This record gives sequence, structure tokens and C-alpha cells, in this order.
Amino acid sequence: MQESQEVARRYLLEAKHKSKERYDKTLRSQNIVVGNKVLIQDKTSKGKLAPKWVGPFEVLDVDPVRRNVVVSKRGRRQTFHQNLLKVFHE
Repeated sequence: MQESQEVARRYLLEAKHKSKERYDKTLRSQNIVVGNKVLIQDKTSKGKLAPKWVGPFEVLDVDPVRRNVVVSKRGRRQTFHQNLLKVFHE
């Protein structure tokens, strides 16, 4: 029983990594650096007149390998994928 669970877990992790690799290929090229301000895409549907982007928020850290960006949102550190962010121009 434990052996079959380990096999299933291994296949799930492999599928997860393949899915992440495919998603990362759709990355829009942006120059996001620490200290920039970014807008975050709002995925919740609040109606057709609701804003699609919220922010601006300050970038605290950028991970180029995993393509994640750490943002200070409401005093907390939150991690977002670069596809969900857009550089804010003042």
C-alpha cells in the first residue's frame, strides 16, 4: 500500500513540474527589479466595471529561476508569478 502511494506521489510531482515548465514558457518579458512598483492582476470577478489591476505595490525580491516576485502587500510579503504583474509607471 505504501509503495503504491509513493509511486502515485512521484507521478504527481513530475506532472506538477512539467505543468510549471509549460506555464513558465508563456512568460511575458518584463524588467522587474527590486524597488520597482508593480500592479497585480485581480483574478476575482467583481463585475465588468471592476478594475482588473490593483496596486501599486513595492517589489521586495525577484527570483529569476522560479520567475516569482515577492511584493509588499498590506504590510505582508506575498509571492506572485511574473505573469500576474505589470510594471507601474508614475
